[in-house]
Amino acid sequence: LGDITITPVDKAKNLCFLFDHQLNLDAQINAVSQVCYLNQRNLTRIGSKLSQDLKVQLVHSTILSFIDYCNSVYGKLSEKNVHKLQKIQNNAVRFIYGLYGRRGENL
Repeated sequence: LGDITITPVDKAKNLCFLFDHQLNLDAQINAVSQVCYLNQRNLTRIGSKLSQDLKVQLVHSTILSFIDYCNSVYGKLSEKNVHKLQKIQNNAVRFIYGLYGRRGENL
């Protein structure tokens, strides 16, 4: 490579997927969680005006698509990261069916 110096970094992005230096996917799951919670918050603002079918379509396009992107890489996720993704999915179901305030229940 000649005179080019390559310096290591803590995380790198390739095709919108974050790889961290330990390959534990914490950075990727945190980024996905952040986007999904932002989208859920925005959907909640208009949720009372939407039909259930439209809510399902919006959840698929704005939340589940982020979780499903590169999901084949998620095979060896830690229990902590699996729990984060499960919470996002549970919140999406609560939004679709109007089950607000039932955070202690497993869906």
